Amino acid sequence: MKKTLKQLTALVLALLLVFSMAACAQKEAPASNTPAASSDGYTPRDGKTIRIGLVQNNRSEPFHVNMYNGLVAACEAEGWELEAAICDGDASKHIQADESFITRNVDLIVDFACLPESGAKEATSAKQAGIPLVTVDVDYGEDAYYFGVNNQVAGNKLAEAAIPLLQEKFEKVDWYVLLSSAAISPTMKIREDSVVEPIMEALGNVDEDHIVRLDARTDNVRAASLTRDWLSAHPDDSNIVFIATNDDRGYAAVSQIQALERTADCAVVSFNGDPAAREDLKKQADDASYESPWVASIAFNPSQYGASIVEFAKQIFAGSTERTYNAVVTPLTKDTIHDYLKEIGEE
Repeated sequence: MKKTLKQLTALVLALLLVFSMAACAQKEAPASNTPAASSDGYTPRDGKTIRIGLVQNNRSEPFHVNMYNGLVAACEAEGWELEAAICDGDASKHIQADESFITRNVDLIVDFACLPESGAKEATSAKQAGIPLVTVDVDYGEDAYYFGVNNQVAGNKLAEAAIPLLQEKFEKVDWYVLLSSAAISPTMKIREDSVVEPIMEALGNVDEDHIVRLDARTDNVRAASLTRDWLSAHPDDSNIVFIATNDDRGYAAVSQIQALERTADCAVVSFNGDPAAREDLKKQADDASYESPWVASIAFNPSQYGASIVEFAKQIFAGSTERTYNAVVTPLTKDTIHDYLKEIGEE
């Protein structure tokens, strides 16, 4: 009888231990009266292959292609598995992709959807599930880790590189035309404002109604059409600076400015340092007769994003409390383009 009682007691204690361990291992969102689980200090299980989930806005723009290829190579070098999805700028597809990664219990999510509203919600969902989510270049709030460019610094550096060339072209700037988005995230607004403000300090202030935001969204054809329509509606204006949040939109503006023969009236500055910008700046450097409104870009070096994201992931897995990892940026003009091309091995 005593033996049976001891056995029963041992069984009860064992069951309590199992239930306790199961509760600690729970990955689902907790009930509202329970403290949320956290991805802070997350460490993958020993001996387990690391699985990374990646969602991208697209894989057609050169920047996204280079980022993807770099991350594939970096994960392969570590023996990590990479699962990828594309949301095409659609919030519902974005949510579906991230939720799928959460359900499949990946070790870390890399979110390059560039959709801050749905991204903030998914960052919270991932954190509650105990999965770190690293957003790329667009801030998703306090529940996400941030990898990418410091947009304030990048915008200031772009303006700094552009100002001497703008001063050669214009005595002052009369218009700022921003190829932007009506649903612009705070991150992108910082990017734009950090270019406008230093240029205004150097080339004079303008009234608020001379800072125009055209709703280009992420559509290059739309950006070209909006540029053409705006210039056609302002045939006698000059001293115009177009600011594009990436080089694809910058190229759209350049093509229309040249087609309308308005190069003397306009200048273009943009972000990313993509091939179109590099080729145009190189042509300006090599051919004095070539006239282009493209004054400057700033390279975010997306091919290096993958290695840096993997390094950031290692820091997160090791328990680092640092939630930001900034990418290196390089301003590009016709005067610096050849040095940059040599640096990245294209010359």
